[in-house]
Amino acid sequence: MFKTWPSWRTWRRIGLGVGAALILILLALRLLAMSPVAHNLVEARIEALSIRGQSIEIDGLSGDLLGRLSVETLTVRDQDGIWLTASQLDLGWHPVALLSRHLKISEVSAETLDLSRRPVLAPSAPSSGSVADRYTLDLLRLERIALAEGVAGPAQSYSAKGALSADGARGGVQFELTTLGPDGDQVRADLTWGGAVPLAGEMQVSAVPNGLLATLLGAPPDTTMRFDLTSAPGDDTWQLLASGEVGGEPSLNLDIQLAANRYAAAGEVALDQLAILAPLQRRLGQKLTFEGSVESDTQLRATLGADTLTSTISGTVQSSQDGIIIENMDLSVQLLDARQITALQSLSLPQFSANGTLYLLRDQRAFEGQLNAEDFAY
Repeated sequence: MFKTWPSWRTWRRIGLGVGAALILILLALRLLAMSPVAHNLVEARIEALSIRGQSIEIDGLSGDLLGRLSVETLTVRDQDGIWLTASQLDLGWHPVALLSRHLKISEVSAETLDLSRRPVLAPSAPSSGSVADRYTLDLLRLERIALAEGVAGPAQSYSAKGALSADGARGGVQFELTTLGPDGDQVRADLTWGGAVPLAGEMQVSAVPNGLLATLLGAPPDTTMRFDLTSAPGDDTWQLLASGEVGGEPSLNLDIQLAANRYAAAGEVALDQLAILAPLQRRLGQKLTFEGSVESDTQLRATLGADTLTSTISGTVQSSQDGIIIENMDLSVQLLDARQITALQSLSLPQFSANGTLYLLRDQRAFEGQLNAEDFAY
């Protein structure tokens, strides 16, 4: 028996019926997402989570869970109690974008964020991977961030606003941190990366003595800090300039230039001014200097100097989307104090050299060649 193939009118009716059913399902889901039942379910689910020993409590969840929602009060507690309280939070997002691994958030805002102390964090667990490959935050607005005394120096208040986009190796960030008191830190950044140049834009950081940034970076007491970064492309050129001062003394000087036939970089970093750099200072000394270039014939030449070592490297550079390969590499390192660098008191290694090919690829880190160490003892 042969069956008649349905006519186009039948297919149209079937399509209209399926479309209507999908619309009804989506409307039902949207109405469910706005219902108190869904709000209570989400609150219970969030409050059951524990991230590095931190638990979250939510009060006054309202709005559309699949669009824009609000929270009257959010608290975060650790084993010692509540350390963060946020009020009048608003979140706007587009969950459908996650189907294409794009976490798209239109707004994150809060009227107040009160930090009463620093949290006690439990050891971190291995990550299960990211839910997205692309991230977009159109607007971040925190009207008042109140830091109690001891969180990061004396009691202080700030406001913050910004935006972020990141897609693989390309992205951009705009951020502004402004003090709400007579004295406080100031941060302004407008940067993009990837594309035609590695980095473009500018950033300015001004930190008052004993303030937020001074405490986080470990600046000496009663010491001001200032850092500036400027990067802009020109006609077939690109230059990045960065400088910094701690207590009026130079702490950072960086100059990177890219042109059609030559890449060059030179810089100097003081390692003895900020406590955050103490691990490097213990091994390398008070100052680190470097200078290098890659000429049009892909010839690499670079030097690195510190109180405990000097190093030179040369070779032929091949770059691609997967990374860098340095052929005919000639590396020479003189260790003025191998014990200080390695923290091995029984080590004696005045110098060593390497000759061969170095692979710095996305999924391969390898060296093929010879290593030579003279007067090595351990």
